[in-house]
Amino acid sequence: MSETQKTSVSIRQPAQSQVAGDTHSCPYCGKKILSSNRNCQHCGEYLDAGLRQEAGHRPSPEIVETTKHRRDKFIYVLVAFFLGGLIGLHNFYARRYVQGAIQLIIVAVAAYFSAMWVGFVINAIWVLCEIFVVTYDGTGELMTNIPRSTELAQRLLAVFVALLLFGMFYALLNPPTHKPAELGADKNAVVERPAGRDPMTE
Repeated sequence: MSETQKTSVSIRQPAQSQVAGDTHSCPYCGKKILSSNRNCQHCGEYLDAGLRQEAGHRPSPEIVETTKHRRDKFIYVLVAFFLGGLIGLHNFYARRYVQGAIQLIIVAVAAYFSAMWVGFVINAIWVLCEIFVVTYDGTGELMTNIPRSTELAQRLLAVFVALLLFGMFYALLNPPTHKPAELGADKNAVVERPAGRDPMTE
């Protein structure tokens, strides 16, 4: 073999091995495909995220795996408002167990000392801050549906404030009144004295 032929063989061999090794597994069917392919020749799925979104295909398995265990901020807000935010259930849903336990203890202590309204006021202020500030669950994962949940929280807060103002105005316009008949009966009540005793001789 001549020197020219040996040089050409040594040049071609690395190129062929590089092309043969430039492959990876398809995330959808698991078969080997070239890294330069834009879609899998076996299952036909697109590998580029932009092309997948345009074609309306399902998200990649990696994305599904990383998002299916993340907590939904929309559900977090709903639980906080309607299903026991004052006793910390929304924090238990978001895996924020310490915060949820503290809120539950506050209500329990307030109930023990017959001051439930104190516990509810403390937790209500705390919950209102949480629904606007909290974006990560207890494991450090970013929650989903954050913009949608913020809009929901604003609307629910507006409804709550409107109902509170309505109740305050209604109480001011309709103060509680005492019944005159009952007051008159109390004033004219006769004190009974024991029989057989003369009050003038006492």
